[in-house]
Amino acid sequence: MTAGYETPTRLRFALSVDPPVPARVKDSRGECCPFIPMEAIGEGGGLDASRRRRVGDLLSGYTYFEDGDIVLAKVTPCFENRKVALVAGLEGGFGFGTTEVFTIRPRPAAERRYLFYLLLSHDFRADAVSSMTGAGGLRRVPEECVLNHKTRLPTLPDQLAIADFLDRETAEIDAFIADQERLIELLLERRVAEASHAVTGGEDASIILHGSSASTSGGVPKRWPVVSARRAITYLTSGSRGWASFLSDGGPLFVQSGNLGRSLNVDLSRQERVALPDDAEGLRTRILPGDVLVCITGALTGNVALVDDRWSEEAYVNQHVALVRVSRDVADPQYLALSLWARPGQEQLKMSEYGGTKQGLGLSEIKEVRIALPPLDEQRSIAVRLTELIADIDTTVADAQRAIDLSKERRAALISAAVTGQLDVTNVRC
Repeated sequence: MTAGYETPTRLRFALSVDPPVPARVKDSRGECCPFIPMEAIGEGGGLDASRRRRVGDLLSGYTYFEDGDIVLAKVTPCFENRKVALVAGLEGGFGFGTTEVFTIRPRPAAERRYLFYLLLSHDFRADAVSSMTGAGGLRRVPEECVLNHKTRLPTLPDQLAIADFLDRETAEIDAFIADQERLIELLLERRVAEASHAVTGGEDASIILHGSSASTSGGVPKRWPVVSARRAITYLTSGSRGWASFLSDGGPLFVQSGNLGRSLNVDLSRQERVALPDDAEGLRTRILPGDVLVCITGALTGNVALVDDRWSEEAYVNQHVALVRVSRDVADPQYLALSLWARPGQEQLKMSEYGGTKQGLGLSEIKEVRIALPPLDEQRSIAVRLTELIADIDTTVADAQRAIDLSKERRAALISAAVTGQLDVTNVRC
């Protein structure tokens, strides 16, 4: 038996958008209630209602919702990221949230879980994206697009059957995704732990952070000198200010903080290029093979990347990136990069970042990072071994991420097929 779909109808007959705040809520302005900012809405479901604010502060300029409603992000990129959630279990039964969401309230002809899945379906989302208004990062889905979206609405019993089926199937997919995400977290933790262990000679990080003398472990001396990174640096600078005005479709690469990957790599999946100014000042920021790059401002502060010895393209760093040139008769560039990237180096950079009134790092603070400096041959041996290990871990992480991406695609396809009747699930019962 196929689902009992009615003739196509507009969603305005199945739901209302942004219903008014009831008098009982307006009369409780001195009380506190849940407040939902955009970051508290999950992608494809989930709601963090732990934040609370006074009702009187929220009555004007915020979106009202109650248990039983659905919140739907309307602004890009949150809409495209599938930020939509069922509202349930709110303390007091109601709350307010960001103005960048719609409150969707089901009418008697619609089951709310079915509507939740319909709002995640490909047909609805394609219609909404094509209807967005505005420019750049402030494009929004119009309310009329939600109300006028045409769909074949099944009977209520079939809506319930479809919602039950999708609850079961998506729960299994979500559990698998959660397992893969936990695996990735463990692998990334192992990656840092292995690097931290290696660049401290297997000793506790306090040797690096506090300058303790190294001990002997298993009869093998670990008497590596602990020195400031300045000992291994011959040249240190950051990019010139104001070069954004020289951005160009052609010319040399302009390496920015976003190009400093999490795995010590220079990530050029997104590239900016710059028309080099006539003056020679910018030449001091040119990247050479073997340079170490450190993000010194912004959310990615502390990210480290190593420029491969095979690097050949002309490139320059911007003002948010420090360029560290290594004294190769003292340190192996790969080993120095690993020392700054591993936990002892990152902890020192973090302490420096918040040690003053400014956000970010100064060049002098990079010079003062304490590192253990074994003989060059040991540095190279450690660097080679760690690089191979990190590459193996990153391969496994990439495999897990692909599995997550494929599972999300399968979840989206399953939802779309079920709510459009391409997949008949009305005879599937527990």
